[in-house]
Amino acid sequence: MPVLEHSKIVGALFATVPLEKAASLLRGSSVVYDGPSLFIIDSDNCVIAHSKVFRDERMYLGSSCSFFDFMSGLLTADENEYLRKNIGEIQETIFLHIKQNTIPGIFPLPRFSTQTDGNSSRFPPRTGCTHSEKNTFYKAAVLFIAIVLVVILFMFILYILLLKYRKIKKLSQTTIDKSGLYLFMLSPNGDAVKCDKNFIQLLGFPEKTDSFNFTQFMDKNQTLFPLSSIKKEDSFRLSLRMPNGERIYLLVQIIGDSERGLYQSFAVDITKDERIQEQVRNFAYTDITTGLPNKKSCTIKIGELNKKCMKESFRSSFIFIDINNSRKILEVFGDKLSGMMLHEAAFRLSNIAHAFGGTLFSLGNDNFVIIFDNYDEEDDVINISKKINNTFLTPFSVGDGTFDVTCRIGIVFCLEYMKQTPVSPNDVFRYGEFAVSCAKTSNGLFVFDMEKYISIANELDVEIDLLQSIKNNELELHYQPVYNFKTRAITGFEALLRWMSPKHGNVPPAVFIPIAEKSGFINYLGDFVIDNTMNFAEKVKDRNIKVAFNVSTIQFMQADFVNKLITKFREHRLAFNSITVEITESCLYGRVTEMKEKLELLRNAGILVSIDDFGTGYSSLSYLKDLPADYLKIDRSFIKHLETSEKQQAIISSIVAIAEALDIIVIAEGVETKEQLDIITSNTNCYHIQGFLVAKPMPETEVLDFMVNFDGLDDARSTETD
Repeated sequence: MPVLEHSKIVGALFATVPLEKAASLLRGSSVVYDGPSLFIIDSDNCVIAHSKVFRDERMYLGSSCSFFDFMSGLLTADENEYLRKNIGEIQETIFLHIKQNTIPGIFPLPRFSTQTDGNSSRFPPRTGCTHSEKNTFYKAAVLFIAIVLVVILFMFILYILLLKYRKIKKLSQTTIDKSGLYLFMLSPNGDAVKCDKNFIQLLGFPEKTDSFNFTQFMDKNQTLFPLSSIKKEDSFRLSLRMPNGERIYLLVQIIGDSERGLYQSFAVDITKDERIQEQVRNFAYTDITTGLPNKKSCTIKIGELNKKCMKESFRSSFIFIDINNSRKILEVFGDKLSGMMLHEAAFRLSNIAHAFGGTLFSLGNDNFVIIFDNYDEEDDVINISKKINNTFLTPFSVGDGTFDVTCRIGIVFCLEYMKQTPVSPNDVFRYGEFAVSCAKTSNGLFVFDMEKYISIANELDVEIDLLQSIKNNELELHYQPVYNFKTRAITGFEALLRWMSPKHGNVPPAVFIPIAEKSGFINYLGDFVIDNTMNFAEKVKDRNIKVAFNVSTIQFMQADFVNKLITKFREHRLAFNSITVEITESCLYGRVTEMKEKLELLRNAGILVSIDDFGTGYSSLSYLKDLPADYLKIDRSFIKHLETSEKQQAIISSIVAIAEALDIIVIAEGVETKEQLDIITSNTNCYHIQGFLVAKPMPETEVLDFMVNFDGLDDARSTETD
């Protein structure tokens, strides 16, 4: 702020007073001043301070604005030039330029100096700073503080990031430790270097160890190293036997690219998982009750023998053992005692197998097998089987009691191995099951016979297809006529069951009927025959034809058979004596009283009875006097060589005579030649014949045509009447 003395500026007062108040200071002086604002300009006429009452933004502090730029809007060009010229000449006086209401007042401020002259003295040295210097200082201070704050903020952020990094690193390491991941570098030769200390501790190495080679501890059957190539995604399983004898399993995963021939890798300890899997495998390949290797293990053993036979020929045998009494013990005494018995049986069999170099397996339930990889003679294996039977002669001590336990043994000699030919495990088990089954009827010991096996296997195959024969419409009835030689007429037909199998061809009844009886399918076959026979009888009932059909002994002995047959007979509304039931004489053996009652029921209902194949069974002629029979059929075996056998002629004559005395009609079966017919009709009163001489069995579609076209057999004696 200027200091005035007698209208002269003698100095400047530096104070922190707002410039807009400077006008009031000037108004208190003797200087005439009534202006709106105050300016302080430098020697270059630039405004360095003002009272901030202008709207012109250029006049604010910090703007590099010339004083005359601002005044040019208030003064004319001449006045502006006048001020420019005189302002530099003003020394210590006040210069006033008055124009209308505008009065610019200029007060020159000499430069401060410490020098003095003789006439006058200069202002003392400046001890303060100008406002612009203060502003510059303030700016520098603010900038410094801002920089300091930025540095502090940066350091704080860096500290936070470092803290987080340490926490993440610690957490990652903890996670790796907890998850069982062990880091190391791996070479193609199996060298593990820069190993994690936890990895070294896991493997049981000294603490200072940081490298080793996997191949030193791997099993001989593992040929992983050296690796021909390694990729980032490669992984492999290692089984290691460590120096302390402990077995360790590792899963190694490559996770990095090659670094000077080494690959970043990690290992996972899977020992617990492997042991659990080993237990699972033990359960899968071990019988729980006996602790012996089970059927799966036996299958693996047979596979090993198959591989062995491809390299060399050798003798191998299988002894299959089936415990006889185990089911009864299980049903009576329960699982616990039954399991104890099987465990004792396994113990005895194990001793024998071990003594003779065999391997014992449990096939489940009460079945076992001992496999011998080699033997000298088949008799050696048979003798071992006898020793097994002998060891079962000693009673079993189970719980508080003792039991007599026996077994059945089937021996299978695997001759395929002598020919260096593999055999499937399924075939071996089938052969063994078959041999054990046959041992039931062979004093408990049976040696497998391939021919017998094939025969029974074929029979089983036929049985399986026979069960589907009705559903597949493979069965058909053929009808063979019965000829009355006296009347030269067809008096009846016998229904004969035929099976035309797409697989087995034309199967004879002598083959499939016994199979049906054994399997229980005979009842379905019998019902099929009865239903179709009665349907046929309905079609020929107007011709006074009797239709006969055979009944199996097993079917006939069913409790409801007679009632069921009578019901069907009545449902078809057939005439009395139009249907004939044929039974074989073998079913009469030991059942004469029972059979008599059933046969009388049939005859009373209007169904005729015929004794078929007479002379081939166990019955005698004396049975005929007690049986209610209408027909007796002489078996074809007596007719076959009738021309050359006088004994057969005598037998037939006797049978016909006795039957005639009992009022039973005789039918001769199997008459195929004219000579046979002549002998029968010449020597006996048998005039009913059945055979190829009359006609072969024919399907139903051909019966009616046959009856229309048949003219009888030529012979003079046929003029007699019945």
